Amino acid sequence: MSSLANRPECYDQAAIRHFDDAEHLASNQRWNGAAHLIGFAAECALKYAIASLRPGQDVPHRHIPELLSIARKHLQQQNHRGLYALIGQADYFADWTVNDRYSADSAISPSSYELWRSHARRTIGAAGLRRTP
Repeated sequence: MSSLANRPECYDQAAIRHFDDAEHLASNQRWNGAAHLIGFAAECALKYAIASLRPGQDVPHRHIPELLSIARKHLQQQNHRGLYALIGQADYFADWTVNDRYSADSAISPSSYELWRSHARRTIGAAGLRRTP
């Protein structure tokens, strides 16, 4: 049996999986869980983009918003201009925090989820991720 520590980090697959799982929760109006996963979807897409620029190097294990300053440093390259511009927007994952996983059930509104969902969807696309059949 392999150790969890030895498993490769598949940020591309994780981004899509977290996005899909968030959508499932949102369809059942489970906004807190959906918001948590939609943020992870964007984080994984960002980490995938960073990893593509730094093959063989560790990807920072940080969360939004800390991850954004790290991502900006790495994504200034021309092949990630769209992603760089997206994460530079003032409202990009504004008010999202990994600590919301501990919040009360009513803490996340549907409108917050929809804004973050839009950002995650665009992040996944700008990182070049696509669903496989």
